[in-house]
Amino acid sequence: MQINENVTVGNFPAKPRRGSARKRTFFSSLATLALASAAALGISPGVAYAGDATIYTGDSGPGGKLIFQANGDNAWVCDIKADSNIVYGWASYTAANGKKEYALMHDADGANGNCAQLPTSDMKEGSNVLLEVCLRANLDSPTKYCNTRTATA
Repeated sequence: MQINENVTVGNFPAKPRRGSARKRTFFSSLATLALASAAALGISPGVAYAGDATIYTGDSGPGGKLIFQANGDNAWVCDIKADSNIVYGWASYTAANGKKEYALMHDADGANGNCAQLPTSDMKEGSNVLLEVCLRANLDSPTKYCNTRTATA
């Protein structure tokens, strides 16, 4: 598996910066979308799945997936269909130091067999990790065909 460097990692919530109102609106919308997606699928966001998890975008013949490996606290987002969409992934977790952290990632270079790796900090063992994968037409467009899952680090 090749690694793509299109990732963003930081503390959650993000510190106010230039353009921060737009970012806060985006993250608020993303969290709402995650909960709505989970409710629509009959998944309780509080339900955790131990260990590894793979989730696919909700389109027919999924265009993307997010892979989480609890052993090593690794995650990747992968474009798996040449459909001119960008695959976007998001994770929220508690780090070993107790801080709430988030990471955003996307695979925007087409379905060419590589994935964008999420460089997480060490996750607190046994804590919940909220994962979401979606498609986007471009980096500024709204997300679509999102799926959400909670796993355990």
